[in-house]
Amino acid sequence: MLERFKPIYSEFLTPIALIFKKLKIKPNIISILGALLLVIGSIFIVFHRYYTALFIMLVGGLLDGVDGKVARETKNVTKFGAFLDSTMDRIAEILIGVILFVYLYNLDINELLKEFILYLAIYDMGVFMLISYVKARAEGLGIECKGGIYQRSERGLLLGILLLFKQVGIIVYVVLSAILGTYTVYQRIKEVYNNYKFMIIQEGDVKDG
Repeated sequence: MLERFKPIYSEFLTPIALIFKKLKIKPNIISILGALLLVIGSIFIVFHRYYTALFIMLVGGLLDGVDGKVARETKNVTKFGAFLDSTMDRIAEILIGVILFVYLYNLDINELLKEFILYLAIYDMGVFMLISYVKARAEGLGIECKGGIYQRSERGLLLGILLLFKQVGIIVYVVLSAILGTYTVYQRIKEVYNNYKFMIIQEGDVKDG
């Protein structure tokens, strides 16, 4: 959904990337640092320091976006760098999910509501992993899969906005993530199926030709 804003975001990141380039900081270090800041920022949520969490996670999110830019600027794009970036993203996402679970577990709210939200939080972690898995598995089979309404950038944006509403915002985030995440899995499976059918038709056309 945010794909259309990527060129604007890329331009915004250019000055930051140039700073890292001049400092000779390697893209892989930036990837690790970005993931680390995202996790550290989420820890502040447990202590109800919502705005501190938002600020640190915002910086982490910027670093997460700038590592690839630095790699391209320094002509240091590697397969391992792409692998490390994706791996650090998954690690950060899992740890943030666990930290949010701890936060929700300690909330002083209705027990039935808490139990429901905790189950949803666990479900969210599974769905987020599934969203990534569908894409990785499809691409491993040579089938394009780039769509989905609730990708990682959208999840980060939504969490950042809802952090402004503190406890209520995080509960809403967990509920919306379950709904939007499930729909995104459906979208990606459908996209893979359609792309696969298109590939079969193309192969048939080539053979006929």
